[in-house]
Amino acid sequence: MTDLVANIRARLAPLLEEAEGALERRARQYPDLVAKGRMQEKVAADEIRIWTAIVEDWRRVVSGRGEKGVGATVREKIAVLTDAIGRFDTALASEIRNAGERVQRDCAMGADLYALRVLHGAKVDGIADIHQRRARIEDLAEHYRWELPGHTGLYAGIDDYLAFHQQIRADRQQRKAA
Repeated sequence: MTDLVANIRARLAPLLEEAEGALERRARQYPDLVAKGRMQEKVAADEIRIWTAIVEDWRRVVSGRGEKGVGATVREKIAVLTDAIGRFDTALASEIRNAGERVQRDCAMGADLYALRVLHGAKVDGIADIHQRRARIEDLAEHYRWELPGHTGLYAGIDDYLAFHQQIRADRQQRKAA
C-alpha cells in the first residue's frame, strides 16, 4: 500500500533542501558582510535565527522527527521568505538581461521554461535554476500562510495537512482489515 504521508514528505524534501541551502549561505556570507560594514549585525543575526527556525520546521515535516522551529514567529518566517522571493526576482531579472536579446524577447513575450529550453537550450539553465529555487521559496511561504489566523483554506498549517492524510491512511487500513 502506498504511504500517503511518506509520499507527501518526499515531495516536500526539496523545500527543506532549499531552506538548508539558504541558511548555509547566510551563515557563511553574513559574518563577512557584517565585518565589512555592509550589513548590520542585528539584521544578520535575525535572519539567521529565522532561517534556523524554518529549517527546523521543515526537517520535522520531512523526517517526522524533531521540534517545531520556535525561534521565530510565523509572520517573521513569511517576511524573510518574502524578502528572499524579492532577491530571486532581482537575480532572475539579471540572469535574463545577461542571457541575450533573443532570450529577453522570448521572456517578455511570455515564453515558459519549456519553450525557452526548446528555443535556447543550455543558455537558459541559469534562468531555469533561479526560477525553480524561487518557486520552492514561494511554496515555503505559502505553507506558512496556511498557519495565519483567518486562513480560509482546508488546513490550519502543514501539521494539519499531514494529520489529515495520516487519518486517511489509518481509515483505509481499518477498512481493509475489516
